[in-house]
This record gives sequence, structure tokens and C-alpha cells, in this order.
Amino acid sequence: MVRQETERAIREEIAYLNERRDALIGKRRRLDEQIANVDADIKKAEDFLRPTTGHRNSKRSRSTTATATADLVYDLLIETGQPLHFRDIYRRLQGQELRPPRSKDPATALLVRYADDARFYRTAPGTYALREIDASSQQQEVESSGKRLLGYTLLGTHYDAHLFKDVLVGVCTTLHDLDSDAFRHVLTATDTRPFFSDDYREHETRADRRSPYPIADSGIFVRPKLDAGRVERLCRAVIRVVGLDPSEFAIEFE
Repeated sequence: MVRQETERAIREEIAYLNERRDALIGKRRRLDEQIANVDADIKKAEDFLRPTTGHRNSKRSRSTTATATADLVYDLLIETGQPLHFRDIYRRLQGQELRPPRSKDPATALLVRYADDARFYRTAPGTYALREIDASSQQQEVESSGKRLLGYTLLGTHYDAHLFKDVLVGVCTTLHDLDSDAFRHVLTATDTRPFFSDDYREHETRADRRSPYPIADSGIFVRPKLDAGRVERLCRAVIRVVGLDPSEFAIEFE
């Protein structure tokens, strides 16, 4: 009886400590975000105090740096396929083409560089996800540039396609039919692994639970809602994985 009461008291203490830990984590994330906002305000104020010419040059340099940083974050979120806290983003980007910000808190300073990028949105305090572009948005983007997708050519054969997701699925289906064993390497190859899975649930998007696209009868699925540029690069990567020449593939516009 004494042992049972002791175990119950210990479990209650663990539950209390877990609740307190979660509350502190939430508080820390809110403080991190507030710090990032303050850092951004400080930078704006410092820019205002700079001489006019120096301000222009500094602004251009920072804009270029911010764009490069945002591109790295974009690729990381594409690869992971899930929201990440900005401190985890900083940790994962260390060792890549990232110049660590000169700050007492480099992770927070890094957040300032990409937090306003339209490609990202905040899912929780300090946590960011990719604002995916669906197939209809891809088509609108192409049409707004004065181009209309007609299809693609693969291994000398033309295929009609009106959406980029049809290009991706079509290319993968053709390559699977050509060599199913070689095609399965998309599950392990570095350039393709983040986008393919043999688990149907793995690539369901959190935003609207959109289902991944099946590739023929291969049992392999490709993640949905990739932008046009990523679709083209991924198609070429898949072609390389199966041992063919990517120059045998081209997207065609009107």
C-alpha cells in the first residue's frame, strides 16, 4: 500500500513537472519571437541613422543576404517536409552556405533575415512552415508570365500536360514503366529521397491533408504541391537516378 501511494505521488510529480516544462518552453518561444522583433526594429532604426549613400548600399547588401538566407531555409523546409522552430533551422543550416550573423543570439538574428519572406508562414511561436504552392497557383504563375504549359518531351516523345503535377507524375510513371527496379532508387537517392515515400501517410500535407500522388502501380508516392521550378529540378533528378541523361527531358511552353 505504501509503495502504491509513493508511486502515485511520483507520477503526479512527473505530470506536474511536464506541465511546467511545456509552459516554460512556450514562454521561451514567445520571448524568442519578441527578441527577433526588437532586433528588427533596432536594425531599421540604425539604417535610418546611416548616411544616405551608405544606407542604400547597406540596404542592398542586406537584401541580397536575406534573399540567399531565405532560399536556404526554403530548401531546408522542402527537404524536411514539416514546420521547424527557428533555432532548429539555424542548427541544421550550420555548415552550409550560411554566414552566421554577428549577434549574441545568431539564431534569432537569422530569423530576422527570412521571417518576412512570403514563402513562409508561422504555425506556432517561433515555428515556420513552407507556404506551399498548389497546382492551380503554378498554372496561374506561368500564365501571368505570358507562357502556357503545353507538355513535355521525354526520351524523344512528346506528352501533353496542362499542370506541373501532371508533368511530375507523367515523367515518374514513364521511368517506372521503363525500369521499375532502377526507379525505386528514388527512395534512397540524396536528391530525390525527401520527395518520395512508400508510406502513403508520410507526405500528406498538414495544411489541407492533400494526398500524395501515386506513381503507377509502384507503391511509391511523391509529395504534392511542389512549385514549378522544383518540379522541373526533381524530374531531372529522377532521370539521373534511373541512369538516363537529363538532357532527354524538356518542358514545353506555348
